[in-house]
Amino acid sequence: MNKLHADQFLPDYWQPELHRAVEDGLFFAPWTGDVRQERRNNVDGTTQWVITGVSGSVVERVNGMWEVGADKAKMAMILPLEEAPLAGNAYYPGTGEKLRYKWRSLFVNQWGKVVSVENGLMNLLRTKKIEKEKENATPELIQFARKWKNLEFVSTLYEGHSYSTTLGTNTAPEGIGAVKVIHPNLYTNTVDPSSGGTLTAIGTEYKNKLTTDLDTALSTNYANLKYPSEKYLDKVGEKLDELGIQKFASWKGIPKWLCVIQRNTLSHLKQNTVLRNDFNQAFMGKEYDNPLFKHDAWVVGEFLFALDKKVARSWDDSTNDFAGKNGYIGNPTYHSTYAHSFMWVLGGNALGYSNAFPMSLIPDSDNFGLQKETLAVTVMGAGRGEFVSATDYAAYFASGNASASYLGSAKEVKNQSSAGFAVKLG
Repeated sequence: MNKLHADQFLPDYWQPELHRAVEDGLFFAPWTGDVRQERRNNVDGTTQWVITGVSGSVVERVNGMWEVGADKAKMAMILPLEEAPLAGNAYYPGTGEKLRYKWRSLFVNQWGKVVSVENGLMNLLRTKKIEKEKENATPELIQFARKWKNLEFVSTLYEGHSYSTTLGTNTAPEGIGAVKVIHPNLYTNTVDPSSGGTLTAIGTEYKNKLTTDLDTALSTNYANLKYPSEKYLDKVGEKLDELGIQKFASWKGIPKWLCVIQRNTLSHLKQNTVLRNDFNQAFMGKEYDNPLFKHDAWVVGEFLFALDKKVARSWDDSTNDFAGKNGYIGNPTYHSTYAHSFMWVLGGNALGYSNAFPMSLIPDSDNFGLQKETLAVTVMGAGRGEFVSATDYAAYFASGNASASYLGSAKEVKNQSSAGFAVKLG
């Protein structure tokens, strides 16, 4: 595959310090790993960037690379080993199992934010604020970029592709209009807190969901929804085993499922008499050296719970989306009648992230140099770690929609890295 690397054509704007300042402040930062790349020399004298390995983190990030002449990047996803080990005094040479990969396409798009930092000489004479505006522009743009990059990841979890790539061609100049694909592993909590039961799949299990599936499960049948309990967590664990989602997080060396929830869900779990004594705040004492210290987190049973209400959203049947009235960048809005949110369990390779052109600050001037502005710009894209058949590839990666729209038919989607579980709020 012919790949282009950002340092080949924009070396003057490559700013690793700014890149780290933005990336380190993201919610997913502690669970992000870099895909390994290296530059290789071809026999014709040209050089080429190739992917040589993956990290196994929740978010797999590949920096500075995308396909020439396309709006996609290719991400290598490693598949689990399958062959049984050799027993006894076996002869091992030549029996090694080959590592298997699948290539995940990621749409990428450019987005940027401009700040005016100088408006002419009279501005200086009257307010004396030019230097302060220049100083304040960079940290404000970093904060802004963090918010919008978090938005991109959250929207990807729910919609398959990142927000800036699903904007319609009528919304964004040179927009991509990628189709939104609702997650295939979504379930409702119909397990009564005092008894056993089974999880209920939203729509058709193992297929992307339709908007009507969510309306039925979370509005029409809302009365069946329950609060989370210890028996519910047991059922969730059984389902995660069935889906093949591996425990990724670790607490005191013990593997746990990373589960992102909002505060009301945590409150109900803490009220459960069986679970109450099992709760441990994850980072007391020496646990502060854990990279997860940026988040409020608790451990109970097989789960490490991290709090983030912007990730743990709900389906809004009035707007037919997960963004809600405040959009993905704002706090989620919960239905007054059908209040619920999703618990998200994330495993390795849950999200692929193409950081095609890392966030950079580019200065500009106009009006004979009197009007000065600073642009924060990036080219990026993200996608869920899942796969579809060759038959359904065109539908899953359809683009060119004039306005943002969902995939209108249910296709089989293989996802072994994440799952969402709707629970009642209140």
